[in-house]
Amino acid sequence: MQIRPGQNDGRLGNTEVSSPKSPPLNTRIKGPQRALIERAARQADKSISDFVRDAAIQEAQNTLLDKTRFELAPAAWAQFIALVVGSVARAEAQGRCDATCRTRCRSCCLRA
Repeated sequence: MQIRPGQNDGRLGNTEVSSPKSPPLNTRIKGPQRALIERAARQADKSISDFVRDAAIQEAQNTLLDKTRFELAPAAWAQFIALVVGSVARAEAQGRCDATCRTRCRSCCLRA
């Protein structure tokens, strides 16, 4: 926090409390790409800076999460694999029902 002399925050007489600005992150964006970003920012009701920052942060988090390593004990790993295999089997069963079931009742899929 910085205190700037000569300005009033309503509590401290003649000082105002403010947060220091972070250093800028500059990038060059070509016309069509910038137009796309501007359109999306308006659609999201955000400034271009807020939109680009939020999108960059989300992409950074996704990238890091995609590379995150986790370790499980053998019993927990077996349980995890069983859940994944069961989930895939149910999804495949639903896909077959959608392709072959004339009434789309899904009754053959819900018996998992």
